Amino acid sequence: MYDATKYCDNPERLKSRPQECSLEQIEKCHGMEQEHSCVIKLEEKILMEFEEKEDFLPNPLVLMSKRPGVLSNFMAYGKQLFEGGPLNDRERFLIALSAAALKSPNCIRAHTKRAQKAGATKEEVLQAILIAGMISNTSSLHVAYDSTDIFDDSKA
Repeated sequence: MYDATKYCDNPERLKSRPQECSLEQIEKCHGMEQEHSCVIKLEEKILMEFEEKEDFLPNPLVLMSKRPGVLSNFMAYGKQLFEGGPLNDRERFLIALSAAALKSPNCIRAHTKRAQKAGATKEEVLQAILIAGMISNTSSLHVAYDSTDIFDDSKA
């Protein structure tokens, strides 16, 4: 988990995490600034580390970084889900790949790379993508069917 206190301008004054500071705490620590400089630095550091590790920077992460605390909380949440638990890395990354399939080319590339590093074969990656495509297609049809009553013969 990212340690926000490492990036705080005044860690000795920090009572909790920078994103949990009240307006009064921010004013006391940083003056009349509207945004918490410690959190902004943390968000920038997270983006930099992600881009170094993955060789790309997804637009959703950039968007989340625009609001202090959102990206750091999102990354901590993801880290908690991807570490430990009953599934191994290969299984977790195949699930992530299938959830991203057909929606985000960058996510597909990243999760494919992670799944393969964790031991997934080319055939497992292919099957995860194909299953995700099938489920994605039928999910869209389910929503469309439920959103209209033109198929309900009792209302004809």
